[in-house]
Amino acid sequence: MRNFILVLLCGICFTFRAFPQQNNHTAVSGAELDNVLQELGADDYQYFLDSLNKYGETDFFMLRMSFTRLPGYRPFSVMNNEAFKELQLDMNQKRYNEGVTVLEEILATNYFDPRAHMMAVALYQYKGDTVKAKFHARVYKGIISSIVQSGDGVGPETAFIVISTEEEYAFMQAANWHTKDQNLLDVKGRKYDCFRVSKVGSNDDFYVYFDVTLPMRTLEGSPFKPTPGKK
Repeated sequence: MRNFILVLLCGICFTFRAFPQQNNHTAVSGAELDNVLQELGADDYQYFLDSLNKYGETDFFMLRMSFTRLPGYRPFSVMNNEAFKELQLDMNQKRYNEGVTVLEEILATNYFDPRAHMMAVALYQYKGDTVKAKFHARVYKGIISSIVQSGDGVGPETAFIVISTEEEYAFMQAANWHTKDQNLLDVKGRKYDCFRVSKVGSNDDFYVYFDVTLPMRTLEGSPFKPTPGKK
């Protein structure tokens, strides 16, 4: 089980090997993102989710972005924290069937919490269901990879786009970064988390930027209004 998790993380970390020196990503600007969001609705979310469930592949960036247009998008909900504790307890006590029930409740609330998919990998491995374990590993990798592809993180204009704080920390864990401090910035009306980080085992610090405009809008009470004609 532990080896399976390590292999998964090593596969993810390979993506970051040249960061931040290598800059080969196509960044998505704030204006471009807003234009994309205005065209998305619940039907789009279901389309991308169905593709994932039926074929094991989808456009994870568009899937995540369409999720933010749903009424259930609550990136700062604390409800899942207790559920994660319950799930961990079930796993520790080998109550795997009960753990699956809790896991499904977590995913129903926020399908894109990377922690949930990492724990799902462990849970299904314990149950001996390698098919589901590999599926959740693929989802976890898809979430992280779609963040990588959204920018390069070296400044606000090319910040990595995230839809929750859980994505930020899962991303930095996958990149093997140690966080030292954090500042919330407002640049031209968009919100950014700026972290001072270093590679684990290194003393060389650098800064990485995440565009947190989408989750911060929910705190400010100004989420996108549904586009006419979209559900």
